[in-house]
Amino acid sequence: MKLFIRITLLLFLISACEQKEKNQFNTNKLRGSYSVDLTPTVNQLSDDLDNDNEFLIMAKSIANIAINAIKLRVNFHDKEQAEIEIDPKMKRLVESLIDEPVDSLNQFWYKVDQDSILYLKKEATGDYQEWGVINEYSNDYKTLKIRLSGKALNKEDIFLNLKRVEEKEVLID
Repeated sequence: MKLFIRITLLLFLISACEQKEKNQFNTNKLRGSYSVDLTPTVNQLSDDLDNDNEFLIMAKSIANIAINAIKLRVNFHDKEQAEIEIDPKMKRLVESLIDEPVDSLNQFWYKVDQDSILYLKKEATGDYQEWGVINEYSNDYKTLKIRLSGKALNKEDIFLNLKRVEEKEVLID
């Protein structure tokens, strides 16, 4: 009987270890282009607003429309390189507001540790800094939910949804 219990326990432990390996985050499967949905950020910021105030309700609606018009794309490549692509209309708007040129492609390097902690660096020779946590991802890596750390942004946490897009889809100017 003791032998049966030991064998059962051993088999259980082996299957648990195999299951964990299957669920580990695989950066190789991340390769591709993802559209960025900023709606969770707007919802988070507007949750603190007084919903009885008609002006604030209207401001929230306008902010949702504006945020949905912004097109951002994150492209993940080999060797843990990636870039953020900004919609040309948004680029022109930002440039007009800050009176400085803005790059439409911003390259960075990334790594994921402990199956969820996202580290980024701006230059290949720089040091990685913790930027957030990958909260959820689908088995086929077609959707990701990321929480960017407020500590890294010097603000509150920001939540992003990423959805894989087909390569033919382009940001329209």
